[in-house]
Amino acid sequence: MSLNKRSNNEPSINDIRKPEKPRGLKDGWSRKSDLSSIHVPRSDRGLRMLAALGAVVVIVAILGGGYLFLLREEATKSTNSLFESLSSMVYGPFSPENSVQSVQSVGQSIAPSGYEVSLLNAIPLLKNVPVGFSDMQKFADVMIQTQASLAQLRSTGMDLFIGGGGSQLLSQLENIDADFKNISAVGDSLRNLAAEFNALTPDAANSYFSTGSDLQRETDALDSMIALLQQPSSHVLLLFENTNIERPGGGRITAYADATITNGSLTGITVNDINSLQAYDQKLMPPLQLQTVETSWKLRDSDWFFDFPTSAAKILSRVQNAESAEGVQEQYSGVIALSPQVIQDLVDVLGPIQLPDGGKVTAVNLDSEETNLGYIPFLNQLMSALQERAANFSGDEKSNLLAVASDWMSNRDVRLYFTDSKIESLVNTYDAGGQTYQTASGYVGDYLAVVHTDIGNGSLSKDSLSLRTTVETDGTIDNNLDITRVNNSDSLNQEYFQIIVPSGSQLISVIGNTHNTVTPSINYKHSGYLEDQDVSSTEATREVDPDSLAESYNIPGKAVFGFWLTLLPGITSTVSVTYDSPQIKLVNGENYQFVAERQPGENASLIYSIQAPQGWQWQQAKDSTYLYSSTDLPARTVLNLNLIKS
Repeated sequence: MSLNKRSNNEPSINDIRKPEKPRGLKDGWSRKSDLSSIHVPRSDRGLRMLAALGAVVVIVAILGGGYLFLLREEATKSTNSLFESLSSMVYGPFSPENSVQSVQSVGQSIAPSGYEVSLLNAIPLLKNVPVGFSDMQKFADVMIQTQASLAQLRSTGMDLFIGGGGSQLLSQLENIDADFKNISAVGDSLRNLAAEFNALTPDAANSYFSTGSDLQRETDALDSMIALLQQPSSHVLLLFENTNIERPGGGRITAYADATITNGSLTGITVNDINSLQAYDQKLMPPLQLQTVETSWKLRDSDWFFDFPTSAAKILSRVQNAESAEGVQEQYSGVIALSPQVIQDLVDVLGPIQLPDGGKVTAVNLDSEETNLGYIPFLNQLMSALQERAANFSGDEKSNLLAVASDWMSNRDVRLYFTDSKIESLVNTYDAGGQTYQTASGYVGDYLAVVHTDIGNGSLSKDSLSLRTTVETDGTIDNNLDITRVNNSDSLNQEYFQIIVPSGSQLISVIGNTHNTVTPSINYKHSGYLEDQDVSSTEATREVDPDSLAESYNIPGKAVFGFWLTLLPGITSTVSVTYDSPQIKLVNGENYQFVAERQPGENASLIYSIQAPQGWQWQQAKDSTYLYSSTDLPARTVLNLNLIKS
């Protein structure tokens, strides 16, 4: 290897020369000169200081950025976990133990050390981080406290309400109310700080917004409920139904009761025959279909609307007016409708139940005891016995009662209605009020409810429903519905069917129905009968098909197709209904929703198939056809599908 002549002998050392005199120094300078005599120009010194400072900033930025990244990751994980726990608490049911453990683990993992707090406070950009972690701890603490309060309410609330502990019950509710408000305040602060540091995923942010809105709704309803329970005396109207005689909102009303609440405690339930009020009721013209068997619209048949809040408001008004005419001046704050299944389940869970007259009622002798005592006396004795037993319910009995109560709500064996709009809003949010499913403007999907009314004798029948839907390439929705019904009773069964579908749907044909024409037996206007505004406004939209005599009319938010079916004992018949639902716009990935509802007390099965347009398929089925079936149709079924191009 050849080397440059000016270089040293080592190839790794290049061009080392005798140092030259620095600029600006006098002659005679040497290495041994006093370093203090060196003069560096001000501009060069500033540049070097800036460079050093820049290096420090870069190092701090790298370390701080890494630390901030770790903080953000931990904050994101912790915040999302807390919001998920909040969602579980708000929407329940949930496992209190698991939820508490989850929140506790988050609370233990989010506390920064004192040194970390001092460091973060020294950096303006990060000075709010300790506040965020403090909010997380507060959020976790109040969540744990609230969950404990809710667990206590589940454990003791029923005893307190029925057993005279109203003041303690109110105290528990007030504590929960305060906890909810605290959660909202701390949660909002936490959400804002998390958003500032981008420590909140979009899904978590949207979930918190929705959950926060519902938590506010629960808080508002709880405020109203506390105010209601604090009254010296408030009243709730109980309705006992016979679902063997079907009405659109449930069953024919056989009895009603005044449930009296005093300072948070249930102090009495008095059951009466609904017909005892009839003499004091107004003379109302009945709905057209009832005019075949009734001259006036009796209170027992006033559960006429499939939307229970509409029926409940009308029943409450009529009962209060009738009682007022009778000399009773009670104002009811709400309505609770009960199907026969509720009584059956109460006896199953708590039986044998000792009645005040000395008899015992069990699941085996329930019907015979009711017959022997008479329906109204039996209900009064049963209500009295249950109130006395409530103070001594065992843990298993309470758990079983809570389980069947959940089934009552989901199956609409129990439906709630309150005159207070905040409580009613919460009831409908959790589908505990029998409200017809509401669809927003621009709804993409379909809806079906098959509703019966027994005209004359009751029935012991079950419907088998088959709905075949085809979505055409232009977005038109073609429907073919088959309703197969068997009369299992020993008498003639005359039914009026209502097929409730989306507003704007068009009836094509009805085949297999009974042709029936209703002729009023009297001239109602000349006989001094009053018209119900809701009934008359609906019947004003009625149109009759001249061939099938099937009817079409409109109710709020929905269209209705009506027809008659008369069956002899033991006979099975099928009616086929063809109709088009409103056209939809085909968008790749668009959510398509199908909702089916059934009336309380009804037994039905459903087979539902939907065919996608040519060139499209359903993402959930990975096929052009989606199939759903149920042998025991729930009160509400919601199917969410996605239409995608093949």
